Amino acid sequence: MIDLVFVRVMGRRYRDGADMHWIRIEGTDEHVWAPDEVIRAWCPPPSPWGLSRHRGRNERIWRQSHYRTPWQLAVSEGLSETRIRQIVNEAADFYSHPPSD
Repeated sequence: MIDLVFVRVMGRRYRDGADMHWIRIEGTDEHVWAPDEVIRAWCPPPSPWGLSRHRGRNERIWRQSHYRTPWQLAVSEGLSETRIRQIVNEAADFYSHPPSD
């Protein structure tokens, strides 16, 4: 599985009725074809405020309105409840015993 931070959509074509996108994986020169579902899963939806006068403020409001809790993110990634609780416990342990310098 590829761990993607950002995907740039370069172009599109149709294959068996599916909308395909030519994408570049950031930090590499690797290009691949990906279906619409993959692009939607990797890239957040575009902001409806992209060309407005108060772009920064409006984008911040839009991002905050689309915030997902850690539980929602974990469910969307398909993590089990046991793994979620393990991650939460590890984080709680880290913050109660921070590493010393």
